[in-house]
Amino acid sequence: DLSELGVIAHLEGAPLVALSMRSIEDALVIRSGDADGRPVEIIHLGTPGAGGSHTRVLVKAQRSEELMVVEHFAALGSDPSWSNSVTEVSVGDNAKVCHIQILHGGDEAHRTGNLSVELGRDGAFESHVVSLGGTIGRSEIQVRLSGKGSHCDLTGLYVAAGKSVLDNYTEIEHLAPHTNSEEDYRGVMSDKSIGGFVGRVLIHEGAIKSETHQLNNNLLLSPSAVVHTRPQLEIDNDDVAATHGSTVGQLDENALFYLASRGLNKEQARALMIWAFVKAQIDRLPLESLKHLCLERVAERLSLSDSWIGELE
Repeated sequence: DLSELGVIAHLEGAPLVALSMRSIEDALVIRSGDADGRPVEIIHLGTPGAGGSHTRVLVKAQRSEELMVVEHFAALGSDPSWSNSVTEVSVGDNAKVCHIQILHGGDEAHRTGNLSVELGRDGAFESHVVSLGGTIGRSEIQVRLSGKGSHCDLTGLYVAAGKSVLDNYTEIEHLAPHTNSEEDYRGVMSDKSIGGFVGRVLIHEGAIKSETHQLNNNLLLSPSAVVHTRPQLEIDNDDVAATHGSTVGQLDENALFYLASRGLNKEQARALMIWAFVKAQIDRLPLESLKHLCLERVAERLSLSDSWIGELE
């Protein structure tokens, strides 16, 4: 029944959602009761050819239930491909949903996607986005904290190399009192790649006693790498607590010198510092299998020696 779609992911001002709805033929519906407490894994495959592939997923967690969903995005073959996905998540009262997106992608893969979430009273939503490939990748996340006491925690890691462009757009709306949001995104850009982060938090009138904290840290590994970062706060009442910030920098030469003085060569010192920056984010993933997978892909993406993986973990 496609009538359930589009209730959470609105069409207005969302071209990716509108395009997905126009091309929709069927959808995958995941209900917390059917998962029986086990993680649900979905694999999206971008196929070469005109028009790309458009997928819809609806996730529903009923009152006081928990659910974990992992979405993998990859491409078939080495030819140019495009995958556009829209996932809607309904978090019931006192329910909890953990959602993980991993963008694998090949050198010619293009991936765009929208994740729209709505939370009920005391609902909790946890999001992890790991973007590790593709020519172009754009992740959009829109969360509405509609129920009193609801909470969301968004983390992201984007590792861009070559000439890839990886963009992240997040929007969190505090609509009810005593709502809380935490957001921490990190980016690593090398070669001639471009990274992007736009984080918008809106605390509406009436959402008193709400709290939000947002941070975006970025590491540039080459003079040609670029990152665009724009954290935003829009607050319509005074009784809130809010912080936001962003950083952009290169590897600290003094720290590299210190590591060299302790017996590491230049390549080892560089790898150790990159690993520390990346691993702190990957360690937040709730599944060990995904941690190992992402660490291996990061090493491959940044040409870090495989012999260091075991030692640095």
